[in-house]
Amino acid sequence: MGATDVITGLENRCHECGSCIRVCPVKAINVTGRNVSIVEDKCIYCGRCIIECTSKAIASRSDIEEAKGLLKNHDIIAIISSEITGYFRDMDASEIEAKLLALGFSGVEDSLLGDEIVANEYLDYINNAKDETIIRSTCPAIVEMIEKFYPQLIPNLVPIVSPMIAQGRLVKDVNNGNIKTIFIGPCIAKKIEAERFNDRPIDLVLTFSELDSLFKETNTSLEKEEIFYERPLLTRSLSVSEGFPRDILKNRSMIDNSFLVARGINDSYRLVESYGPSLSKKPRLLDLMACKGCISGPDMDENSLDDRVDGVIDEYKKRLLNGITFEEIKETIPKIELQGTFLNRMVERAKPTSDELNAVLEAGGKRGVEDELNCGSCGYDTCRARAEAVFQGLADWSLCFPYQKKIFEESSEQLLEMSVTDGLTGLLNHRAFLDRLKEETLRVKRYHSFLALIMIDVDNFKPINDTFGHLEGDRVLKMIANILSNNLRETDFAARYGGDEFALILPETKKIEAYPVAEKLRTITEGTTFFVGENHDNKIDNITLSLGICVIGEKEADPQLIISRADKAMYKAKEMGRNNTIISD
Repeated sequence: MGATDVITGLENRCHECGSCIRVCPVKAINVTGRNVSIVEDKCIYCGRCIIECTSKAIASRSDIEEAKGLLKNHDIIAIISSEITGYFRDMDASEIEAKLLALGFSGVEDSLLGDEIVANEYLDYINNAKDETIIRSTCPAIVEMIEKFYPQLIPNLVPIVSPMIAQGRLVKDVNNGNIKTIFIGPCIAKKIEAERFNDRPIDLVLTFSELDSLFKETNTSLEKEEIFYERPLLTRSLSVSEGFPRDILKNRSMIDNSFLVARGINDSYRLVESYGPSLSKKPRLLDLMACKGCISGPDMDENSLDDRVDGVIDEYKKRLLNGITFEEIKETIPKIELQGTFLNRMVERAKPTSDELNAVLEAGGKRGVEDELNCGSCGYDTCRARAEAVFQGLADWSLCFPYQKKIFEESSEQLLEMSVTDGLTGLLNHRAFLDRLKEETLRVKRYHSFLALIMIDVDNFKPINDTFGHLEGDRVLKMIANILSNNLRETDFAARYGGDEFALILPETKKIEAYPVAEKLRTITEGTTFFVGENHDNKIDNITLSLGICVIGEKEADPQLIISRADKAMYKAKEMGRNNTIISD
């Protein structure tokens, strides 16, 4: 177990919609085909990608089996997030505690005590701080973001541990270290935070959904009389979610830009970005959280926010009936280490030169500024940001919708061309010829015009195949096709009818005009020397054509009729000694 598997992509589950990349502020996701991979040294474990992925191709690590192992072999204290009754709406806190004890936990603590301890420490720190900018450090995803992307702001992070770590240390101190702790909450980033402390105040983190699975798996049903909760419970007096002082928020003015609040990882990221790498505008305090409160954490259930809040409020009202405040117990709490330290974990990646970036852009179909649409469909704000990620091996162009649309259109055009083109000669194939002839005969009827069809057979072609082989015979056919296509009008159509037979469609052409065209082609072919053989050193200078012409008007505009009559004329030309042009009656 380790940081590298806190969030992972599941094999062959991705539908390549790109929504995970769009919601990831730090672009720590790479989508390749049906697979998603997490760029670990960029990931801040906010969990937004898991929420956004409707195909469930991204998941957080399950620590259920490790939890069962700890419960089997150790005394375990559960520290539960105060948002838990917003997740388990069918239970109150006393029922949840009873079920945890039934699972084998030795005791249950509410994380509210850690919130109050840290809020008290924050008040002292903020009141005594100098004039530098202060950044709240109780949200592990925000800390990850600062350490990995804005390490120059590490001195601005409040050097105080999170409520989870504070309470974990307190529990272990009270029990002389002879106990282990499992934190249970809605935050995936807590898993990575717990692993970063060498003294391991928290031995394991379970999310609410993991606890729910554990409840169901072990069938921890309880009778009502087994449920107890008689002791006084702590109420909030100093803190809001994750240990921030309530008074600081209460005294905040909406027009005071020295104290800025951002809820949600994207808003937090944009706020830091807008102030620049050194916070040049010098706000006094930045209160940043990756979620809109822990009640909206990535592992909360699908109940509406109102339902979740109602669950937490209901429990809070019960505490007010039999509650105590932090001030009442403050002097009885052992002193624990609350000093927090942060590390520069930014990974420097090679930056492309201007030429290298332009080469990557061109490979993605961005051959000029006009092609850089910056539409954001791929998840990156700009085409150049995507190109830089491609250069660094963190992305490709597969999710660039305009580029893929262009490729699709070009492929469609190629497929369409292939479907109507003879693979050997590049002329229309037999099917396309019939379709075109049908269209042209309809045009003859509609516009009262004429149409000429010339059927062509290569004289004595079989001996060429027998003497030099079919590959050289194919080469001769391609050369004849070039003669035909290079000596027709743009409005005419040349087709390979089959084998060594060709067909020409000449729209709006009468007999007097068709005959010279046929004779020109026959004469050019007769006068052409064809070279065949492995080294093209065998000369054939007696290849000729037999041609049959049929011309129809509106009253005779039938495709099968014109083919039949032109074909008969061609065979008549062959009977008359080949190398002839015959016009049908």
